[in-house]
Amino acid sequence: MSDGRRPGRPTRGEAEILHGRLFDEAYAAFCSDGFAAASIEGIASACGIGKNTIYRRFPDKQALFKAVIEREIGAYERILERLAESVEDPLEAVRLAARQITIFSRAPQSLQILRL
Repeated sequence: MSDGRRPGRPTRGEAEILHGRLFDEAYAAFCSDGFAAASIEGIASACGIGKNTIYRRFPDKQALFKAVIEREIGAYERILERLAESVEDPLEAVRLAARQITIFSRAPQSLQILRL
């Protein structure tokens, strides 16, 4: 390697980037192919890693799917929390949250995940 490090384990920053990319690629695969047709091999290939790298983090495809869904739900919850914190009027906070829920529930990827 040109940076003086030997090949092998990525730095913490590199690992975080890889983890995010893994989730993004898995989410895309589950949305486009469905759970049954999405493959660990395909997800690994899209990330440029070996499938064993995925299996070290997740015991099987179901565990990866669950983690991906939990990540998406968590991101959505954080959006709603920020909305609620940014508005003093409780009624306005409910309106903003309802609007955001509507937008989210109509997004193509949300509909694909719900179908799964």
